[in-house]
Amino acid sequence: MGKSQILALPPSPAEQKIYLALHRRGIVYPTLTYLEEAGYVTAQAEGAKKLYTITDEGRAYLDANRDFVDAVLERLAAIGEKVARMRRRFGEDEERHGMPPLVRAALENLREVAAKRLDDDAEAETKVVEVLARAAAELKKT
Repeated sequence: MGKSQILALPPSPAEQKIYLALHRRGIVYPTLTYLEEAGYVTAQAEGAKKLYTITDEGRAYLDANRDFVDAVLERLAAIGEKVARMRRRFGEDEERHGMPPLVRAALENLREVAAKRLDDDAEAETKVVEVLARAAAELKKT
């Protein structure tokens, strides 16, 4: 199944997360309105919500532009993976990895102190790296 075919399927948990992220940025409703006005989707009210369904014209447009749509979806997936790596690297996922709250707080304090030191003194990078290296070496001993 091509990646662009996912638009015609019920949303997966990953697609729901993408939707929520886009929704928070105010992108979803203007896009759905455009797609509806262009005749690519129809909207049907279900209580307070709308159910959007791809039309034959929308499916034809999707098929005609499959390479572009697949490239966009691949790019979005790559961006999502990069964001996940950055979150892991910068500690946003530490809670899921069992990092105790006090350790998380201490690491956040360390980040803030190091950032302030670097902001105050551009020459301090070497000193900050030395201190962090000593702390890491000390933790490896225990």
